[in-house]
Amino acid sequence: MSRSVGTPPLVLSAQEVRQRALLRYADDGLVLLDRSGEVIEVGPSYPRVLGYAPEKRCKMRTTALIHPDDLDCWHQAWAELMARPGGTSALVLRARHGDGQWCSLDLTFHNGLDDPDVQGVVATVRNLSKRHGGETRRSGQQGVFEDLPDRQDLLGRLTEAVARLRAYSQVLVLVVKLDQLHLVARACGRDQAAQLLAAAARRLRRDLRTCDDLGVLGDDRLVVICETHTGKREANGLAKRVAACFSEPFRIEDDQVVLTASIGIALAIDPGADASALLEDADLAMASASTAGGNRRVFFSPAERADAISRVTLPAALRQALADNEFVVHYQPVVELSTGRTVGAEALVRWAHADGTLAGPDSFIGAAEASGVIGALGAWVLQEACETALRWPAGPGGPAYVAVNLSAHQLEDPGLPAVVRKVLSGTGLGPSRLTLEVTESVLVVDPEAAIRRLRALRDLGVRIAIDDFGTGYSSLSYLKALPADVLKIDRSFVTGLGADPADAAIVGAVLALAEALGLDVVAEGVETDTQAAELRRLGCPHAQGYLFGRPCPADRLAGSLLCPGLPTDTGS
Repeated sequence: MSRSVGTPPLVLSAQEVRQRALLRYADDGLVLLDRSGEVIEVGPSYPRVLGYAPEKRCKMRTTALIHPDDLDCWHQAWAELMARPGGTSALVLRARHGDGQWCSLDLTFHNGLDDPDVQGVVATVRNLSKRHGGETRRSGQQGVFEDLPDRQDLLGRLTEAVARLRAYSQVLVLVVKLDQLHLVARACGRDQAAQLLAAAARRLRRDLRTCDDLGVLGDDRLVVICETHTGKREANGLAKRVAACFSEPFRIEDDQVVLTASIGIALAIDPGADASALLEDADLAMASASTAGGNRRVFFSPAERADAISRVTLPAALRQALADNEFVVHYQPVVELSTGRTVGAEALVRWAHADGTLAGPDSFIGAAEASGVIGALGAWVLQEACETALRWPAGPGGPAYVAVNLSAHQLEDPGLPAVVRKVLSGTGLGPSRLTLEVTESVLVVDPEAAIRRLRALRDLGVRIAIDDFGTGYSSLSYLKALPADVLKIDRSFVTGLGADPADAAIVGAVLALAEALGLDVVAEGVETDTQAAELRRLGCPHAQGYLFGRPCPADRLAGSLLCPGLPTDTGS
């Protein structure tokens, strides 16, 4: 840190000599800071706590020692302290140790700027890395997966952390699940999935403080335990760092995989908190994050327990609902932009509860996939959609085709082509009148297998559409190999049309790419005349969205065809 101001030689009493000796041998360092946070004077043990030689104590600036990711936390805590003369504050952050490594420091501040005997801020500095055996941690990072504590060890460490709550304000527990790990296990085997989890743990260990505990829970989750003074602020920052450390692709043999994480967070402030319950709370919050689509963080709340009960009972309820014919299919028209004529309709499943409410697919498709119900449900939707399409008026007055969505789990089923063939044969619907939609994300883990399955489906004579195009991770080389007929431009690129030139440039590029590959294009999520006009200007042939018609039952679809854009229900 900065210049140290010495004191002139004094004749000290025996008590003063003893007090100075005690400070010299103390595990905590003392430092006096000015209003800007720079050093005025340091105690004798301060350089040793930070691992610096005594002669260097005058050459160190405070902010130069702090880890860049912790500077915001430092500045915020300092600003709060400056607003409270005579007050105290505390935080934990990473600082540069004398050996060049990052160490974790526990800092406690006392604002004595208005005290004429102090005229500064007194800070007590404790090196947490030393207390937690940080050197051993660093030396074992190469084998981080093998050395990670398991659930039993984690509970022991968490119990110790909770017991220290009198010294800290909170204990954080983060449960981290890699969203794509189950796909890797299916496509590449459990060994590859375990290696991927180990690689994620090594990367995560690199970005954690040395005082934080990292462990493994089951075969698909990582756990972080962190003692902190700043509670939710520290939790948010830590969760962001965890998510960011996965932003770079991981390599599996010759392929690259981009991972996202579902993160559940639980906080303990009571020294009597139960470690096992705290870990369970974080795990429940993680499950909520995963069920909501993944790639997000969720703080535990009592409602998570009710959600957990619902997740346990939902698969059985889905099977019963399928047996009781509680599902319905709504249809959203796809129009030709140049004429406004309806050319197709997308089938969208809804769950009609006994109380009259309709549940959208986001509330149950995840559970259907996880429980294996998706196969039966998907086959039912396909049957219903094909039977309905046969009743639509032929010619310009009705949709030429019906589009049915396939999940990644359905596409993994080798029996899927046979199911589609049976439905087409049983209903008599011509294969050219059926479009099967898959999202670009099905190519993330095993693109070759996905391409083989799509080719088998296309050999039946049906059309293949790539949904949400532009939001996945597939490369153009895979797109060239895909047996696709249609690209559906994701609504995120349509929203800004007419206002954001970047969206127009992206849509224009997709249209040019589709034309070069001989593919049809449908723009999704069109809600305004401005968006539709911009799509026409760019040469987009087809679109769907609330402007042309909301999803509605089959018997109301014919009416909406006569007046595109007329709202028919409030579904999504």
